[in-house]
Amino acid sequence: MRKILCFLILCAPLMASAQLLPKGELFGGYSYVRAGYLPIQPVGTISLNGWNASLAYKPIRWVGLVADFGGTYGSAHSVGTFVGCPAILCSGAANVSTSSYTFLFGPRLYLPIWRVTPFIHAMAGAVHSSNSFANSSTGTLSDTSFATALGGGLDYRVLPGLAIRVAQVDYIRTGLFSIPLLGNSQNNFRFSTGLVLRF
Repeated sequence: MRKILCFLILCAPLMASAQLLPKGELFGGYSYVRAGYLPIQPVGTISLNGWNASLAYKPIRWVGLVADFGGTYGSAHSVGTFVGCPAILCSGAANVSTSSYTFLFGPRLYLPIWRVTPFIHAMAGAVHSSNSFANSSTGTLSDTSFATALGGGLDYRVLPGLAIRVAQVDYIRTGLFSIPLLGNSQNNFRFSTGLVLRF
């Protein structure tokens, strides 16, 4: 009995600290994407700036379930053919403004080490892109496709309940403006940074 009592006393601080560990986190900040969202050839890529936000629930200290959302915006000038649109209608020079939104969900693994918490994740969901063409008869082209993301990052705790996401880097693969039978995909790279609230 004495041994059991001593064991419980020794384990009490560990159990108490486990109860105090944050179960959730809310992230918000800046996001930069080098994307292949534009339905344009031969340019096909554009730099987008915007925001990234995510909500994570951690049932245990090292594993979380993440819902990740992002919106990025940009513009470019292109001379070429617009994929998914007849060349007679969608060719020539155009100024293109694009907006892209991602909705991703998946597991995340954490490795907390003192104030620093590296993490990796794998997510899947959807992406929606809308492109407006000035100086062209094309008008606006929009598409939604399945998206997958692999990535990770590094958080640094500055205060209890508050951390800085020093960097989050993701490889996001999408299939916007696919051509029937041929298909096509975009390889996009996203960098995010901002604040993390832990609760």
